[in-house]
Amino acid sequence: MNDLLPDVLGDLTRRRQELTDLLARLVQAHPIYESPGQDDALRLAAEHLVGSGLDVQFSEASLDVLMSSPLYVDVPAFGGDFESYGRVPRTALTATRVFDSPGCHVILNGHLDVEYVTAPGDWFEPGLWSSGAVRDGRIYGRGTSDMLGGVACYLHVLRSLAPHLERAEGAVSVQLVLDEEIGGNGTLWQLLRSQGAPADLAIIAEPSDGVACARTRGFHQFKVVCFGAPVHMVFAREHDNAVRTAADVLRILEDLNCWIAEQFPGSDARRFVLCGVIGGGTDAAVPAARVELLVTLALPPEIAPHTVERRLSEALFALGLAKTPVIERYGLSFPGSATTDHRFADALNEAGRRTGLPVGHGEFPSACDARLYDAFGVPVTVFGPGRLDRAHGSDEYVTLDELDDYCAVLAASLMHLWGIE
Repeated sequence: MNDLLPDVLGDLTRRRQELTDLLARLVQAHPIYESPGQDDALRLAAEHLVGSGLDVQFSEASLDVLMSSPLYVDVPAFGGDFESYGRVPRTALTATRVFDSPGCHVILNGHLDVEYVTAPGDWFEPGLWSSGAVRDGRIYGRGTSDMLGGVACYLHVLRSLAPHLERAEGAVSVQLVLDEEIGGNGTLWQLLRSQGAPADLAIIAEPSDGVACARTRGFHQFKVVCFGAPVHMVFAREHDNAVRTAADVLRILEDLNCWIAEQFPGSDARRFVLCGVIGGGTDAAVPAARVELLVTLALPPEIAPHTVERRLSEALFALGLAKTPVIERYGLSFPGSATTDHRFADALNEAGRRTGLPVGHGEFPSACDARLYDAFGVPVTVFGPGRLDRAHGSDEYVTLDELDDYCAVLAASLMHLWGIE
């Protein structure tokens, strides 16, 4: 353990209540899509970053610039609440500090937007989803794991490192973005703006349960359309009802999921294929003429979406129906990412050794903005506090111990990368 690390770790521990309060305030801002809480969260983060000696800039994303990139996600095409996407200003925050000596330029990326709370009554306390309350060593609220907890840790660690950055080598850029939950255009905007000053390494504090992830899954959506033949129900044959065909398709999708899982026996996350929405039919007494199944794939980088779609098409044809179900375009499509530059993972390993908090290595079992850094040639590692299986659901939380451990490992790894002894 170097001379400064015990002092930094001690400072992080002494100021633990500040971290808890900061995360609670971010949760209370409730920065959902196009809400005033998004600006509130950005301003709160800016105050902390300025206090740590970083130069903070806000920028408004240009829709024309975003749309010129092949990586742009066409959010208005989602319809509904998202149709106004292009008419509302999109704000991003960049905070930088360039140290006196050349060295490793590190990006700390985090998203401040959180998912909607669709069932507030399912939380075990009224209003818990927007409270940031502490219960039995856990901080509850929407975004605590995904990923306001990670953002709060960034700010907390930088505050403790601030007195020692005069001797650091390299640079830090904190990129706090919106719209990660609807495709990642916030991070895309940051990368398009900073192409002239690429970084050496990036980290994204998505909830990874203490695992450093050099790989992420892709995200690919499509629909399967099944066909029927409406007749009087008492004369209907089995597959005259598109609902019956949809049941066959569900079985095929489960078989596909098992096939993919067999290729990756060590993965803890066993779901690669999911049909989350089924719709069709007009009358409960008439065989449905058309049923649509909306399908999402969460694929490791080694498996291309067209490989899965081809296997699905073959299985649909093998049903031998008068009209074979068809696959149609729908929704989003993101590739997975993988980096062969393990300097950040190595730094996290070293930090785990010095702090007594070993860091695991594996795959982040979801899509995230890592794919964008990968596309711009910036080696990226996903590593953050909390667990992904708590995200987006009721009673989302992160534990105080997870926050403490993450801050300790992140601080030690940044000190290692920046040569702070």
